[in-house]
Amino acid sequence: MTAFGDVLRQATKLALGRGLAAALAIPRLVLVAQLFGAAAFGRYSLLSAYGMVGVVLVEVGLKTAAPRRAARDPAQADALTAQLVVVQGVIALVLAGLPAAVGVARPAEAAFLLAFFLGPAATSAGVVRRGLGDSGLESRVEGMLAVARLAPVLLALVAPLDFDAVLWGTLAAVCAVLPFARLRVRARGAHTAWRGLLGEGLTLLLAAAASQLFARVDVIILGWFTGDLEVAHYSAAALALQALGLGTAALAAAAIPWLAAVREESGDAAMFAVAARRCVVVVGATAAAAAVAAVAGLALLPGLVGVDVAAGVMWPVALSAAPAAGSYWLFTALATAERSRAFTSAVAVTLGANVLLDVLVIPRYASAGAATATLVSEAALFALTLRAVRARQAIDQPRGTP
Repeated sequence: MTAFGDVLRQATKLALGRGLAAALAIPRLVLVAQLFGAAAFGRYSLLSAYGMVGVVLVEVGLKTAAPRRAARDPAQADALTAQLVVVQGVIALVLAGLPAAVGVARPAEAAFLLAFFLGPAATSAGVVRRGLGDSGLESRVEGMLAVARLAPVLLALVAPLDFDAVLWGTLAAVCAVLPFARLRVRARGAHTAWRGLLGEGLTLLLAAAASQLFARVDVIILGWFTGDLEVAHYSAAALALQALGLGTAALAAAAIPWLAAVREESGDAAMFAVAARRCVVVVGATAAAAAVAAVAGLALLPGLVGVDVAAGVMWPVALSAAPAAGSYWLFTALATAERSRAFTSAVAVTLGANVLLDVLVIPRYASAGAATATLVSEAALFALTLRAVRARQAIDQPRGTP
């Protein structure tokens, strides 16, 4: 069995790459707003939301399924990588080309989407190697992709690039990363490695897609009903809280070995009890930090992104950070106990309610309505997730134990 210290070190490596990607998104968005204005910032944010949802579809659940298969059969690692590169590359091209073909996206916007969608294929070798106990390559490639997405925006500071040129430049920069991703592998035996893998990935796709849609649906529906400026108002408020999401994800990743140790030593019920107690601290600390971020955002965002965010948008988004952090923390406990299906069900229910609420309030209240829908849906998800944890705790509690 892998020592918990090794697990934590590998998680830290992976978190560094993903943390860099998320951290660099903040200056990238700020620079887009300063260089091209609030409407372009809103459009860029909307395209990014589509990109993040599309990435889940490109992955087809294989980012989790492939490492599992590689861990069971290391000899198939090269074949698995070959399959991931081909399948995810084809899906990326189709998903990016379809909006342009039907006329809902300009060629430059389709190129920008393709830059997002090529991410899973670029990290294929690293994903498989993670199953062999080495997260270093995946972390490095994700960090390089983050720098690549920032590079054309930085270039626009010193060169006369328009908005479309930055979108095209993002695709060019991402393609420049591919030679460093170690994707040249032998495809021998790929058909054998592929057997059952896609089915395993598809079972994981639903949970990943639901979670990603839940996080992005307000921006997407806001874009449908209003326009780029309203998206800019909502996205600016979310930008002020983005660092809190990074902190929650890092905390949850670091807690996995600890929760697993509690589970192994004392059982599921004890692990859920500990997670529920610590959840109070997580939610309280996030609420306090969100309040500070909201006050700072209201003061600083007009100068940073050129958008005067209303308090009716900022405060609901800020208040939603605390239940979102609690849900993420409790999901980590459910996943550690291999009970993540309960969280998937909760996400599906609240996603449906969120979409309905968005459709009802956004046409009248625009970005303020989207922010309120975010708060209500995050609170509902937290309540359902906490209920699922309490239910599992009661089921797993030994009889006669108080």
